[in-house]
Amino acid sequence: MLLSGWIDATPEISSLSHRHFAVVLSLLLHQINPPPASRRVGFSKLAFRSAFQMAARRFSQRRILLAVPVLTFLSVAVALLVLKPDLPPLSLDHILHPPPPPAWEVPDVDPIIHGVHASDYEKTEHPYSLTPFPDSPLDRSPPKDKNAPWLAAVICTPWDVERRMLIRSSWMRIYKELPFDGRFVLSNPGPQWMETIKLENSTFGDLIVLDALREDDFTANTVKTLGFYHWLLEKSPKQYQFVSKMDTDLWLNARGFWDRFLSPRLTNDTSHPIATVNNTIIGQLYYSPPHKVVFPHGSMYTVTWDMVELLAGLQDTHHVIAGEDMAMAMLMLKGRETATVVNMKGSEKFDFDERDTRPGEDTAWAVGDTIPSAAEHALYGDEVIAVHQLKSDEAWLKVADCFDENGIKEMPEWTPPPPPPPPPPMNEEETRKWQQEADKKKMKYNKSRFDAIPAEYWEFKDGTWLCNGIWKTQVGVEKNPEIQA
Repeated sequence: MLLSGWIDATPEISSLSHRHFAVVLSLLLHQINPPPASRRVGFSKLAFRSAFQMAARRFSQRRILLAVPVLTFLSVAVALLVLKPDLPPLSLDHILHPPPPPAWEVPDVDPIIHGVHASDYEKTEHPYSLTPFPDSPLDRSPPKDKNAPWLAAVICTPWDVERRMLIRSSWMRIYKELPFDGRFVLSNPGPQWMETIKLENSTFGDLIVLDALREDDFTANTVKTLGFYHWLLEKSPKQYQFVSKMDTDLWLNARGFWDRFLSPRLTNDTSHPIATVNNTIIGQLYYSPPHKVVFPHGSMYTVTWDMVELLAGLQDTHHVIAGEDMAMAMLMLKGRETATVVNMKGSEKFDFDERDTRPGEDTAWAVGDTIPSAAEHALYGDEVIAVHQLKSDEAWLKVADCFDENGIKEMPEWTPPPPPPPPPPMNEEETRKWQQEADKKKMKYNKSRFDAIPAEYWEFKDGTWLCNGIWKTQVGVEKNPEIQA
């Protein structure tokens, strides 16, 4: 009777079937009067199995379903705590009142050049004396337009003679009626090249030689652009409104760039136009995953004159040694400065990829199903301004053939060719090699450089988007769907 009352008062036991109760009772009796040793093993297995079945049935399907998301949430929370211990606590107040944007830190970099850190490379002795470049006046008439507001400067080495001739005879000649001065920027070539460079400059009058910088990979990859800005402030015969810096493997549609980006930002005074914007960069923002910093992509960007002054002054103060274009972001972060960026779209500025051209045609035009917003593709549409990665003369001439003095030509229609016949029967090794060759020719599109910038690098501040705490731009959500105001 006493046992029966205890069972009725205990819901967990009263809910068990008679069989389960018998098992529990047997366990109790087993503890009081254990069976002989010969029977204990079998009895223990039966008791364990029955107890396990009983425990499993106590968890209903509903409880299991509720436990799964709870355990998942806890696992994610623990993982975040381990991987990112500096994350703020999750709370309602944190959601309603988000913390201020991060204080962006300057990346700690020391570029390696030919196996030597830049900080050590800088200390090495010069292999030759830095003799100032001799005066080499033009043998012909002076430059065309003394009041040209735009300087288009190509960064190159002294021995890039053939590429300089190719540039002079292509886009610099085609667009010679535009108000720009085309120049080539060299570092000090040393005595063995000095006479050659002097003769070239007396013929064309378009070389800028940075006397204080030796010509080597260290200079080219770190401080050459900043050295060029210093030269402009100290030696330029005039102050330009816009200064473009570009690589030797970049084709420039100067007509399109002038009409779309520069002319609208100048006053209408044709005799002496003045920039209507300040602290402005025209280019393409680029995110560097290894260094976790955003800066204008170095194949080409254009700055206003006050940016030339600002960056040269910041370099005098902070003396940054880094990848030449990343150095701009580092200087801006160190000086807590901001600048306005006019971002060029992927259809306007991109890397040329031969795989995207039309099969069977010797042309730089893209196939019909290209993705013109991607970072790499062939020429498509009427927005093309700057085409990069033209390493070979053949690629350069293909691209040049798509332009005239009015800008980019009308894109011809394209009819896709019939699909190629299937390959002949092959063994496994031949099939593998055939597939490898086919994959090499297949175009793979990457998202635009702008869209590749992580969403957390953006903040909406004072009616504009601010990227990496430096770059102000009016375009945000519509260019990067991940960003929300």
